[in-house]
Amino acid sequence: MSLNEYKIDDAAVAEWLPWGGLLLPHIMRQKDGSYFSVIKYSSYIENTIKKIAHLEYKRGWAIWIEKQHKNTDEYFITICWNPFYSSTGKISNTLTPTQITRSGELTYFDNTIKKIAADISIALPNCQLLERQELLNFLSFTLSFDTNEVKTPPIYLYLDIYLSENIKIDFGDNNILINDKMVMILSLPACPGQTTIQKIYELFNNVPYRYVKRIIMLSKKEAEIDYRKYTKSWCNNHSVIKSMIMADLLSDINGYYSENFLILLNQDIYYKIQKNCKEFLADFKIPYILESYNLKDIWWGSIPGIFRANITPPLTCFNLFHELLILNKKENGENHVS
Repeated sequence: MSLNEYKIDDAAVAEWLPWGGLLLPHIMRQKDGSYFSVIKYSSYIENTIKKIAHLEYKRGWAIWIEKQHKNTDEYFITICWNPFYSSTGKISNTLTPTQITRSGELTYFDNTIKKIAADISIALPNCQLLERQELLNFLSFTLSFDTNEVKTPPIYLYLDIYLSENIKIDFGDNNILINDKMVMILSLPACPGQTTIQKIYELFNNVPYRYVKRIIMLSKKEAEIDYRKYTKSWCNNHSVIKSMIMADLLSDINGYYSENFLILLNQDIYYKIQKNCKEFLADFKIPYILESYNLKDIWWGSIPGIFRANITPPLTCFNLFHELLILNKKENGENHVS
């Protein structure tokens, strides 16, 4: 297929970014019709976590939980919604039985994201919805790892172009260069414990990085169907063993999960740091991948609002608010990378 007639530059990052414009100070409307908002949080009070209300997330919803490491550590949760319509014109994937039509999309998402932020703030003080300039700064860092603030635009539209136009991003066969620095991606498929994560924090303490957990939601019913397909040939003629393996695999929140560190490194130290990382992680005896072949797919999937990249089975269950807590739980330790 040729894109020439559409005058599309398929090498331009803006062509693949879904970001459109802000319909409200805290709500991004994407080019595909989906919406997202970003909640910033900091300290937490662990004993209030049980007070948070859990919503029944389903297909069409996605969540990114992110730590941005720069001059200081900052913590964010992005919640994205892609409305699905039934044959009657009603939206079929709201989080409550509410019946809404296209004209009510924005109001519904606005009310929902404010409720989620209020629920999270019970356990996570200083929780706030990012608006305008702060939202743009957050998105800019996801692309460039840069600590500089972006200039306020005359209008909050065409943000795909505005936020990427001064960033030089080159995609090689198995690498990504951002402003002539190389992106290293460390994937953690086994969901390691907080002690291991804290050690990785220390390992990359002196370089900019993003630590991103993303889940593409399925309802419990959809997850059960997916699991039956995926495990169809497991334990043939051993139904009891299979039922034991399958027990408690699902929870209230289920979906396709990824957990990645994205680190920006000078080219002259990239391979040295990669070697040090392998040696460091080998001591923990946990599964990990220093990405090469899937590097670009994972990078795109880490960008808030891009829910069509890096969708890899099997699905898993997910405790949203537990993850919010452990992402910013801190311990003392030494720095390992300079």
